[in-house]
Amino acid sequence: MPNSAIPQFHNSTIPKGDHSIIVRTNQVCHIPLLAGATYTVESDLPISYSAVSSEYAQIATNSEKRLTVALPLVFYFERVQMRSGFDNYIAHTSPVDVGPRIADLSGGCCSCITNEVGFSWVCSGNCYCGGYWHDISVIAIWGGYSRLFDWSGWCPCIWHGDLGYEPGSPRLVLDMPRTLFTNNDGGAEPSDIVRLTAGLFSPAATNGTLTLDVFPPDTVAIWQNSNKTEQVSLPLTWDIEETPCKELYVEGLQTMHRNLASIGLQWRDGNDVRQMSVSKDFAVYSPNLNVINNSLFDNGDLCNPSGIVVGTNACFALEFDDVTPPSSEIVWSIVEGNAQFVGGNTGERVRVASGVPGQRVTLQAQIDDCRSRPPTISAFVVEPLAVKLTVWIVGNDNGMYYASNASSVSNLVEGVNKIYEQIGVSFYVDSISYTNRKEWLDISNNNRVGNAEKRREIVNLTTNTTGLELYFIDKVGKRVVADHNQYGIVLSNNSTFMTLAHEIGHAFGCADIYHVQKNDHDFHLSNNSVCAEHMPLDWSNGTGCRYYKAATEQEKIILRLLMCGHKHPGCCDLPFGSVYGLTSDGSDGLVDVGIFKNGVRRNVKYHK
Repeated sequence: MPNSAIPQFHNSTIPKGDHSIIVRTNQVCHIPLLAGATYTVESDLPISYSAVSSEYAQIATNSEKRLTVALPLVFYFERVQMRSGFDNYIAHTSPVDVGPRIADLSGGCCSCITNEVGFSWVCSGNCYCGGYWHDISVIAIWGGYSRLFDWSGWCPCIWHGDLGYEPGSPRLVLDMPRTLFTNNDGGAEPSDIVRLTAGLFSPAATNGTLTLDVFPPDTVAIWQNSNKTEQVSLPLTWDIEETPCKELYVEGLQTMHRNLASIGLQWRDGNDVRQMSVSKDFAVYSPNLNVINNSLFDNGDLCNPSGIVVGTNACFALEFDDVTPPSSEIVWSIVEGNAQFVGGNTGERVRVASGVPGQRVTLQAQIDDCRSRPPTISAFVVEPLAVKLTVWIVGNDNGMYYASNASSVSNLVEGVNKIYEQIGVSFYVDSISYTNRKEWLDISNNNRVGNAEKRREIVNLTTNTTGLELYFIDKVGKRVVADHNQYGIVLSNNSTFMTLAHEIGHAFGCADIYHVQKNDHDFHLSNNSVCAEHMPLDWSNGTGCRYYKAATEQEKIILRLLMCGHKHPGCCDLPFGSVYGLTSDGSDGLVDVGIFKNGVRRNVKYHK
């Protein structure tokens, strides 16, 4: 069977509430969950906490009086074998396969014969639907629980194994998904080019011509081969007697709303009389996954963080250029790791929770029936980490002036915590001490030996704190406002929370990275393209600029990183691993700026 005739399915069902749980005052309940079911929780006191895993829900009372928890169930069919006239499918669920049985299936043309584990789609000789789209209803049963799923799929009845088509009246077939992706950089891979089947299927000799065209022009490019070696000029006309059916490949060029773009096929007989035509509306989207990103939504959720923190929700989001699909057409699934959606798995953004530290969680977003590779994004699950800060503030000899104060320190730490939230790390001030040493207030003069000695004296004010040590003075250097080494962080009185966050990044073992040479801003990267090789751990899959907009340059990515040596607004992102850029000595290559260098979150280096 040609691949173009394999039915394509998608899940369009949103689960309804199934069970009720009563939680009494000050109770913590561990409720076994049935995959795919939802539970409404009621309590005589507000509900303060809930956590959902693949096995149970944990609920405690204290903040709202009603709560709905769910373990989402993704339901799909796997095509396992094919005989002449038959398409066989077995049902599965993910991420936890509950072993569903098919109790009933309806809506397909000809005969959909169900068995305990799936169904066979049997085509007969009098099927005249022409391979059209059919809505299919499936009742699946598992563990004493049943649920209705709504599916859609292409009927394969135009084919009879590999021998051709079934007997019947002539019919035009135009097989292409309703949704395409754009290829922003002109270099799509074969798997991102969508197959298009167009032809006339007739039991008798038929003459005339077929014409394929697209409206509006330049919405898509059509190729003879998946490797894009020969582009088709539109409209494309061919002789039916020579080629009743063509296998072509479609590539999206520009974003378009559905119903504003269509592809059509027309049959004209040997006398040039129009006999039949068929058209199909389609949409073209340009999805982007900003992986290295620390922007906040209105409710305070981090967008695409590099860490999913146990006990909290992580928000993952797709962005679209110009045209955005309906929320119901964006369906996310968890393809790696033990995690759960919180509040549904459809729409531009979803929330995910996990309670298994150390694992990698990977999400995919399927957009309608698009056959290109779905956008994919990953994050590591981490336990919350609270790091103690021991603070020293230097003043003049008479105690009338100090380089900082408790209020300023608190504001700095608050800003730092907002940045490190993306990896599950927070900081708290354990103590603030003061010392009166006027000669320590300014170590910015040209006496390098003397300055080094003063810095060494300052950072040795305290040791073995099991946390980080901050030392505030007036001036650190002529062009720097802070300095970090293994003994502590020295900050000037005009340091910002971004400065402190950057120096703490060094305490995690991360290096400085530059978008232009440190001492020569006219010297740029030798390769300024955004690509997987430049962010190997932060580019889960995808092609072209699927992860970033086409105009994005590597230098702009570097300017978003917390470890960027040239400070700019918005330098607050912490990637998984190394990123291509310039080092402090001016050489280019992968720079060690990632917080998950070996797949595990780094820890801070303490002064012992």
